[in-house]
Parts: sequence; structure tokens; C-alpha cells
Amino acid sequence: TTTALPNKFYDSLAYRIPIVASKGTYLGEIIEKEKIGFTVNSDLSDFEENINSFINDYNDSLFNKKCEMLLKQYINEEQTMNDCFIQSISENI
Repeated sequence: TTTALPNKFYDSLAYRIPIVASKGTYLGEIIEKEKIGFTVNSDLSDFEENINSFINDYNDSLFNKKCEMLLKQYINEEQTMNDCFIQSISENI
């Protein structure tokens, strides 16, 4: 199963900008797991608490390494998918 991620995810990695997303979403799960931003409830009731927590725990070096690692991972996955697509087309011509 493949799940699409919004462009803002890739932009945040490329430009090294922390990302904010809703809790309980696929994007939110990745953000929480990788610690590349923070998540909030849909009513924003925890926004202030979560942004303060993110700022207090922020490590620039670690954040940049995470962004680079994730970008490389997704670029490699994209290249693999493209290679498989091209191979499939070539086999059926």
C-alpha cells in the first residue's frame, strides 16, 4: 500500500523548515516519529503547548540530519518506482 504525502512535507525537508500537521494523520505520524515538526489537535487546543515543547527540544544539527536522511530515502524510493515503471513498459513493448 502506498500513501501520498503532501508537497509541503517534501518542501519542509528540502528547505529545512519544521512542519506542523494534524494529529491522527499519516503525515502527523511521520512527523511525530521522525521529530521533524509537531502535531496538533484539529481544534488547535494544544498548539501553544506543542510548539513550546518542539522549540525547547529543538536540536538544529539533528533536525538537519533527519531532513537529509528522509529526503534521500524518498528520492531513492521515487527512483526505484521510476525504474520499475520503465522496466515494465520496456517489457511490454
